[in-house]
Amino acid sequence: MELWMSIVGISMSLGGVVQIYRIRQRKTSDDISMTVWVVMLHGLVWWLAYGVMKGSTSLIVTNIVGIAVDSIVLTMIMKYRTSKKQQL
Repeated sequence: MELWMSIVGISMSLGGVVQIYRIRQRKTSDDISMTVWVVMLHGLVWWLAYGVMKGSTSLIVTNIVGIAVDSIVLTMIMKYRTSKKQQL
């Protein structure tokens, strides 16, 4: 069951890869909410902490992948932000 949950969780975490592709292709992130990605990252960190406390491999693996993907999205949002308005 842990393997299956890891596969399911990783596939969900990879949803951000589509956003990474879109930002890179368009060379702008002005229409993407940074707040959404910060909140998602915050939640993933808490789920990772819970997974570590419970010793759940599937929660740990899934949330590490999610944190990595979300961190890349946030980095790209900041890199490709062209407007000078508030970023959050």
